[in-house]
Amino acid sequence: MPKRVKRRSDTKRRVGRDIYEARRGSSSSQGYDSNWERIAQRRRQLDYYLCQECLKRGLSTSAKDVDHIIPLHVRLDWRLEIGNTQVLCRMHHRAKTEQDNELYGSSTEANVSAIQQTCRDAARRLQEPPRGAGASQIVTRVDMGTRAPKHTCARDIVPQGVLNERS
Repeated sequence: MPKRVKRRSDTKRRVGRDIYEARRGSSSSQGYDSNWERIAQRRRQLDYYLCQECLKRGLSTSAKDVDHIIPLHVRLDWRLEIGNTQVLCRMHHRAKTEQDNELYGSSTEANVSAIQQTCRDAARRLQEPPRGAGASQIVTRVDMGTRAPKHTCARDIVPQGVLNERS
């Protein structure tokens, strides 16, 4: 079988990816060290390596990605809190990251909207992690309109109707 001919676009993609990875930093510089690996492994075992969003839909999908329910840039103090983690498949992890970026703003965003700031403040006021004791009463799903299907935010702290407004 003949070798595949390298295309110029392949080289561009590789160079672009290398630049992205260099800017992004190492996984340990992002907070994913041996302590995180220990917590992530424990969460995978607790969730039986099954995507929690798929389970809610009645599906059994194996998964390895461990997600912070409240993102790190919102609650850094819960980085190693097992109650703030869940196992998700790649599809649901990507979708949740997009939802988190819309709900809380991204970690690189300097200016966040009033709604995003309200949600950040609400998450920072939570006393215990979402999957801690009584977590089902602490966190709820809130509809944010037609663009984003569902998001997680603390219902006790965010005023009624705030999330349905767009800024």
